[in-house]
Amino acid sequence: MKKGMAAAVLALLLLWTGLLGAAAPIKLVFNGVELVTDTAPVLSGGRTLVPLRVIGEALGADVRWDAENNAVIVDSRANGAEAAQLALLEEALAPQEPREAAVRWAEGVQKRNGALQYAVCAPELRRRLYPELVGQNWVTGVSSPWVESFTVTEDTKPDDATYRYEIEFCLATSAGSAGRQTQLVTIRRTGENWLVAEIAAPEAAAEGIRLDFLRLPVSKLSPGAVPAADRLLFSQDIAGVKGEGPLRLHIYAGDNGDTVWLEDSGNYYDLTVSSEMSAGGMELEVDDLNCDGTDDLTIFADLGATCKAAKIFSFSAAVGWQCILTTENLAKIDFDNDGKDELITTSLGSLPPYILVYRWEGTCFAQADILAATGSDYATLYMRDGRNYIEAGEANEPHYYEYSDGSLLERCFG
Repeated sequence: MKKGMAAAVLALLLLWTGLLGAAAPIKLVFNGVELVTDTAPVLSGGRTLVPLRVIGEALGADVRWDAENNAVIVDSRANGAEAAQLALLEEALAPQEPREAAVRWAEGVQKRNGALQYAVCAPELRRRLYPELVGQNWVTGVSSPWVESFTVTEDTKPDDATYRYEIEFCLATSAGSAGRQTQLVTIRRTGENWLVAEIAAPEAAAEGIRLDFLRLPVSKLSPGAVPAADRLLFSQDIAGVKGEGPLRLHIYAGDNGDTVWLEDSGNYYDLTVSSEMSAGGMELEVDDLNCDGTDDLTIFADLGATCKAAKIFSFSAAVGWQCILTTENLAKIDFDNDGKDELITTSLGSLPPYILVYRWEGTCFAQADILAATGSDYATLYMRDGRNYIEAGEANEPHYYEYSDGSLLERCFG
């Protein structure tokens, strides 16, 4: 263990050797935290000399001066003793019965004790939860509402090595009852013990909140008269988009803002997103957004820090050019975690945060409002374990949902 500590200290010394800082004081940073020393590090002979005590103690070692032997003693054996103590504590907490595991998990949620929750988790769930628990300093949940009480009910027993329990948490605030939340906890035999393997919302709530999608209007574009030629600022050919013929984009200067025109077989179509747009704040994107096998045109106009207007234009031989969506702050993300992107609108700094989700319904887009569907004060994107979720609710009372096939399924996280 002494050799290991010596090697670790040496590695740190060599790392800091490469830092340059003749003019400014040299800092010691350990796990993102600057260490305060009574003796500042110094450069000498191309090496950086640092106080051994502060580094050793940061690594959990005991550092002391042995005057009799004229030696610095670094002792890290306590680290091994603490690790052994922790392992024995977890072994003592390991549930011997499946219901005991569910109850221990619920106690950890109630006490906001991430260490207790972690102690009754199966190895795979531990790997998933560990980064978040460390980031929360092992304190889970929120201070309000808190868990006043809980009940554990056996749900199903898929096989002799697996049990599922439904845990209902009764929530409270200083004002009184704050409703209930339910978790479905899967317990599996792991060696001689029973451990929590999965946590999810109950299957009984699988239908979730069905979103109300409202069909949006589509506007047909008619050819128009372009501004004078001396107003032309920019022209560009557009490849990969189907029209009546070759396509070309033109930007003209206007009195109040710049305008965008699409040239298709001698006809010109006004694609201007906003009267306030400028050529410098315009973006063009080509992609098949209505899933008809042909690419569409999306024009973005930057109208300020919190607003990016957008219009999507599509062509069909039967109808011609149409504007199929007018919105702002448009984004493409894998909203339902199926590997394919959906179109959504989110707030960019405006309050309250909101989310609108779109889907194509054959001839037009339809839009659903997450705030309205959940009756919440806010709605924002939330990522966990590489998956997209929605956080919505009131102040200090968040709820989490997963979007699936037009519905919001509530998810419970420990």
